[in-house]
Amino acid sequence: MHVTQSGISRAIASLEDELGIYLFNRTRLGVEPTVDGKELIQDAEGIVLKVQEFEEKARKKLLCRKKPSGKFGHSYVWQRPFVEIKINKEFYY
Repeated sequence: MHVTQSGISRAIASLEDELGIYLFNRTRLGVEPTVDGKELIQDAEGIVLKVQEFEEKARKKLLCRKKPSGKFGHSYVWQRPFVEIKINKEFYY
């Protein structure tokens, strides 16, 4: 991941500030998630699972499509059904 421990610590502290809750109890011996932290972890795992389920459904739909009509876009998807397409939501016209 090429991320430093201090970078992760700053990101977690920033998230805690933004949410107004503590996600971890910090001691000399290390850290452990708070009750709120455990809830966030469970919610995040659920979101990741839903995204994976959606991706699987999308892949199945691509594989089940009829033979392409010959248009460039259709043939590209047909020939490369597992190519990931990412949409940059931060791009503005």
